[in-house]
Amino acid sequence: MINDALGIFELRNTNQIYAKGVVKNDGLTITIKAEDKTNPASLRRSGYCSIKINVLSDSKIKFQQNSYQVSVLENLQAPFQVFDASTNTPNSDVILSIQSVTPNSGNGLFYLNPITGSLAVGKTLTLDTQPEYKIVIKGTDRGQPALSGLSTLTVKVIRNARAPSCPALKKVTISEIVAPNTFVATLTATDTDPNEFGKISYSLIGEANVPTYFQISSTGTITTKTDLKTDSVLLYKLLVEAKDGGGKKSICTAEVTVNRNLNSPVLRTLTYTKIVDSTYSLNTPLLKIDATDADSQVSSCILSLSLSLSLSLSLSLGR
Repeated sequence: MINDALGIFELRNTNQIYAKGVVKNDGLTITIKAEDKTNPASLRRSGYCSIKINVLSDSKIKFQQNSYQVSVLENLQAPFQVFDASTNTPNSDVILSIQSVTPNSGNGLFYLNPITGSLAVGKTLTLDTQPEYKIVIKGTDRGQPALSGLSTLTVKVIRNARAPSCPALKKVTISEIVAPNTFVATLTATDTDPNEFGKISYSLIGEANVPTYFQISSTGTITTKTDLKTDSVLLYKLLVEAKDGGGKKSICTAEVTVNRNLNSPVLRTLTYTKIVDSTYSLNTPLLKIDATDADSQVSSCILSLSLSLSLSLSLSLGR
């Protein structure tokens, strides 16, 4: 034995190595030289071997904590790591394994690398509905006999329990002459799930040509998209898809009635007769003309009238 720097090992005549005291240092390496007895000594041949000494604890493996807890979203794409057991064991010379998973539906969902200690989810958690799993992790050393210890990891699964809830049917009326990007209504769905599962995005799926004439923002604000006068529909049914962060959807509805200028004005009397004499006062009403318009939209019922007067003059000339 040629490099026992600490002087704590002894190679006896039986070719067995003994420790002369307590070995506290791990990872020690000693070198053994074997030499034949050929004479003269200059002709002797020798060989070498190295022995690495790993110090194993004679006590039960203890994790830094008896229990751990992590939380994960159910919609994460498998596989993904949820826990690093290697940082929570007393030394690196430990083999890790899963001893049990509760409830039983969690068996096969988790994988623990026995060397690196990486605990991963191997299948999507949406295949099950459990709110949490308790995983008992076992650490075993390489001693003879092997000693082991246990720790429990609780994996809490944040579930997307509810789809968005739509508000009551919205009914609004607008004029066909409004400009593009005019506000129509705000549709606000609700979702009480935590984290990203409670965040809602909106998209307009509509009926027929609804997406051509209307649009919706990420916050649920509905506005006109283009000139409504290029269409003739009187009632649009807007179907809005409200989708949460976990992918659950609900269909919300809004109805938009458009006031269109569909009718021409109608004069109540087509011919008017009014006789005036030369003494008729200026700025005095001559006659009242009545007209109607079947359109309910106020701006379409404003009438522009023009008069065509025919005058008949009777002249008496004296000679």
